[in-house]
Amino acid sequence: MKKFLCRKINDRVFQKLFKQQEKKGGLENYRDSQKNSMFHLAVLCNAFELASQLHKKYPSLNNIQNSYGHTPLDLIKILHKEPCFSFLFQEEKPIKLRYKDQYHEYSSSEFYKSMGIKYVPYLIFEEYEYFQKIYGKCQRALKKTMIDASQKWYGMYYEKELMNGDRPDVLIQWIDPVVRFGLFANEDLEPDTYVGEYGGMIRKRTRSVINKNDYCFEYLIGNEETTPFTIDARQIGNHTRFINHSDQPNLTPVAVFSQGYMHVVLRANRYIQKGTELTYNYGPNYWKKREKPIRR
Repeated sequence: MKKFLCRKINDRVFQKLFKQQEKKGGLENYRDSQKNSMFHLAVLCNAFELASQLHKKYPSLNNIQNSYGHTPLDLIKILHKEPCFSFLFQEEKPIKLRYKDQYHEYSSSEFYKSMGIKYVPYLIFEEYEYFQKIYGKCQRALKKTMIDASQKWYGMYYEKELMNGDRPDVLIQWIDPVVRFGLFANEDLEPDTYVGEYGGMIRKRTRSVINKNDYCFEYLIGNEETTPFTIDARQIGNHTRFINHSDQPNLTPVAVFSQGYMHVVLRANRYIQKGTELTYNYGPNYWKKREKPIRR
């Protein structure tokens, strides 16, 4: 796989490239070997002021896709740079939380201030290079038929929800000092309802992090291929990180193939009444070095 261009240039070099293209009148039409526009490169190199200029002056660049199918706005989301481009995004629907007798409806920024968790409705990547590696592995697995028909089907079935970061009406609610929070249905949910993607930061997996971090989900490709990556939702995640374990769960985690790579989707496996706690089975590997709760 080709090395990502932005690893070879820093902000100073990008500024020079920007001036060269500006002088030639080529800012709007410039593309690198991976079809990144100047707007893509500005985002990736953290040249926020120049990125804002490009967005305002050349609106057509907003919809240009690179060789991975990402627009500059996609990169802003994937690399969690929305705070620097907040004017580009509409505020998502409020995050509902009940702590004891106090009910709140938070924006993402308010949720972070209250809970210390950055809310992301989808996967983000610690480095764009990690996305490139995962994308390449998934494409090779696809050619080797290691990604099965059901994973591709569910990817198409839930494509809209995955792209929009959707969630049903759910409530994060305090349970007790031991279990702490859980996630509850705030409306009736039909079987196969999309509850959410297990969102978080894709980063390199280390044994020490996995053993001490209760919010890691191993990133697998297809049903078998392991990777050196994990989905870490401890400090960056969404409502799905609050879903507790049960031996008789009402949700099922499903590995799905969408947008060229794998995702973990939580879906209802039965009819669920409003007010019911949402749970899934964490699996035997999770409990190897942890004490399983009696109440579950």
